[in-house]
Amino acid sequence: MEDENKLDSSKISIEFYGDSTGLEEIANRYGLLDIVHIGGKIAHEEVLKKQLNSDVLLLISWDNEKEKMFIPGKIYEYFALKKPVLSIGYKEGSLKDLIEETKVGYHVSSLDSTKEVLLDIYNEFIEKGTVELRSDINIEDYSMENMAKKFADLLNELEN
Repeated sequence: MEDENKLDSSKISIEFYGDSTGLEEIANRYGLLDIVHIGGKIAHEEVLKKQLNSDVLLLISWDNEKEKMFIPGKIYEYFALKKPVLSIGYKEGSLKDLIEETKVGYHVSSLDSTKEVLLDIYNEFIEKGTVELRSDINIEDYSMENMAKKFADLLNELEN
């Protein structure tokens, strides 16, 4: 997109922490080495600090139909941070539905939709100096306690 003169890569930083096997190769393949920063493994507390200082949180899942019913636990951690989420993964399914239902961000599955959303995020950041979370999500609705209660209620309904 930088080649298309739509954004200035000096204003973009994508940071990865944890297992980064193959990530540098992928970033190189797509010409993103100047904006992708690989930090390796760090303590979870440090990860949370990095996430709190981020403008948008990235959630990458497999582009595979088998992932359709899978919701990674990381999304609930992101809810608690109250930051916009950019989810990249399978075109349909539970994760996409959850992101749309809660309005915590964007879920994309194609290169074109990814480019479009990235450009929207970039332009909002340039115009406002921030990327706003447009959700009025009640984090407590997604706590382990409430999720367990919903599951128990569902099991009780099935018994009756």
